Amino acid sequence: MIGAIYGGIATATEAGAVGAIATALVAWSQGSFKVSALRESAIETATTSGTLFFIAIGATLLTQYLALTGLPLYLSQTITMWTEEPVVILLICCALYLVLGAFLDTLGILLLTLPILLPIFDNARIDEIWAGVILVKMLEIGLLTPPVGMNVFVMNKVSGDAVPLGAIYRGVTWFLAAEVVIMALLIAFPAIILTLPDMMTG
Repeated sequence: MIGAIYGGIATATEAGAVGAIATALVAWSQGSFKVSALRESAIETATTSGTLFFIAIGATLLTQYLALTGLPLYLSQTITMWTEEPVVILLICCALYLVLGAFLDTLGILLLTLPILLPIFDNARIDEIWAGVILVKMLEIGLLTPPVGMNVFVMNKVSGDAVPLGAIYRGVTWFLAAEVVIMALLIAFPAIILTLPDMMTG
């Protein structure tokens, strides 16, 4: 899937469809493919998609409202008046995402914050690919941090509640420490993120 996307053979949607078909074929070849499981998967997909559509509609309305109020432009001018250093602006955004990620869903955070942050990045001349990867990493960190830590709750349910939440939180501490190192490298050396996209765009 990744090779097809980066090779320009297929879009992300097309590659996802091929991946789904390939997964079904593997399951069928192993004898674990069941119509009931396919039906349940389709129902869960429709439910999730419907939820995401409602979130997207609400975020679109919010974006239009924010555009009418001029809030994104005002915040952009305010932040760039404080500092024009891209690294400082990104660190401010990381702190914001760290707080929001502990309470809100990742898609909701993106849809709510990007209409405000994109003008700020544009005004400060911050590469949007660089900023986008860093913000996605911050969303991943938010999935591990309390009090919500969605991935922690998922692991707790997968274990059948055999492993208490406290033990899982202690276990992910090492992952959070590794994420701090990774984030420091990505912010200090943007080329880690931008080298491959620059090669694709020529």
